[in-house]
Amino acid sequence: MTDLEDAEWLAFRAQLREGQIVEGHVAKHAPFGVFVDLGSARFLGVVLLSNLPTGPPETRNLVWPALRTSVRCVVLGFGNLDRRQPRLSMRPAHLQAAEHVAQVAGLAPVDREAFLHHALDDSPEVAAAAIWRVHLLPLETREGFLRELVQYSDAQLAARAVRQIKDLPPNQRADLFRLAVQHPAPEVARSALWEVDCLSVQEHKAFLQQATHHSDRDVAARAIWQLERFSR
Repeated sequence: MTDLEDAEWLAFRAQLREGQIVEGHVAKHAPFGVFVDLGSARFLGVVLLSNLPTGPPETRNLVWPALRTSVRCVVLGFGNLDRRQPRLSMRPAHLQAAEHVAQVAGLAPVDREAFLHHALDDSPEVAAAAIWRVHLLPLETREGFLRELVQYSDAQLAARAVRQIKDLPPNQRADLFRLAVQHPAPEVARSALWEVDCLSVQEHKAFLQQATHHSDRDVAARAIWQLERFSR
């Protein structure tokens, strides 16, 4: 990536958050899903087959939106090797969950934590949408809420919570990343490895050194690789 491409990506990425409902148009079809243009032809979002809507219950056929048609999607995250491809969903369950949990923004700050806790006990889609809205909690309760989530037995929810640590003040991040790498599910540690660059250089190195001793070989190998980048 050139400096110009980096700047273009950062400007585009700044407009998106996990859990956000976005509108775009279908740019192309692929065997594994569809690509959606969200305003940048360079950074197309992708909707995998599992996140396409389905037809009537009696058929359950996937509904392939036609090229150039407008679509509404939920941002699930960012994939590809360099994390520069929005991962999207057009499933009604994801859209409805995102719309439901978005109500938290209209609540008084003191009522938001109870709303999100209740949402965590709802469907998997609503629980995921609740984690995407943690940044709306007051600072004095946000760290405790995320600390609880990072240690959740549900590894998918814990991994999603790790991706919200960057919304904490810098002095509260390192301890939660250390908790993430201690989680028994490797996918939680892997999520932390993707997000840990929001730490200071010293904290970043200390975290990676801890992760090199992880029992999961993939986690340990990735931590070693990232450590080596510091010495280049």
